[in-house]
Amino acid sequence: PEPAAEPEFSAVPEPAAEPELDGGGVGKGRPRSGLSASKPVELLSAGGEVLREFESGGEAAKALGLTAIQVSQVCRGERDNFRGHFIRFKHPEHRPSQAKVLEASIDAAARSRGRPKQGG
Repeated sequence: PEPAAEPEFSAVPEPAAEPELDGGGVGKGRPRSGLSASKPVELLSAGGEVLREFESGGEAAKALGLTAIQVSQVCRGERDNFRGHFIRFKHPEHRPSQAKVLEASIDAAARSRGRPKQGG
């Protein structure tokens, strides 16, 4: 008897393709949506003059020798500066309100004294 012919298709389905992962910066390891969540940021002098613009916080972090988290904390108003670098979101609609900045400053001061965050 002749050996049976192999089927033209595989009985085991091939695994679905893995989503492309973001290779670095904020959101590392998350599937890419095709849209970037990066926001342009500005490096400022202590007097508020724009010294340099960056396409993202991650780009600023690399150029300034900081982490993306440190840049983000300054942009969100959780810190006034980091190592003397004053950074903010380029577009005003992305910047935190003064109330949020004040709340973040109070929470940061409480954490540095070992107290729990406000309201908790």
